[in-house]
Amino acid sequence: MSLVNFTPPQFRAVVVAALVLALAALAFGAGWTAQGWRKDREIADIKEAIATDRAQAAERAASDMQSAALAMRTSADDVRRSSANLKASMAAITKELKNAPALPADCKPDAVRVRGLRDAYDAARRSAAGQ
Repeated sequence: MSLVNFTPPQFRAVVVAALVLALAALAFGAGWTAQGWRKDREIADIKEAIATDRAQAAERAASDMQSAALAMRTSADDVRRSSANLKASMAAITKELKNAPALPADCKPDAVRVRGLRDAYDAARRSAAGQ
């Protein structure tokens, strides 16, 4: 009592071929679906790896930015301190030069005046060098 027994003998080959074709199509569809699930999982794993790499890169960039900001802050503080010291030095030298007695045309400068000029020269060089 099989399906083949109910069909006329001239169509039995067609029915068997149709059944084989239907089973092959069903197997192909199941394989296609299983392959799709596997590839979907691989794609999800790749996307997760990319997201992890991007997050780590962002964390490194934020850390580098924080380090650079701290270095800039330290440098700015150093510039402010040296600027205040330089202004005080320049004011003292200017005052010293203003209060120094005038020299006659044929006279050589004394050690105090030479030291004051040398200090002014050194302060100007430090200022130009950004120290």
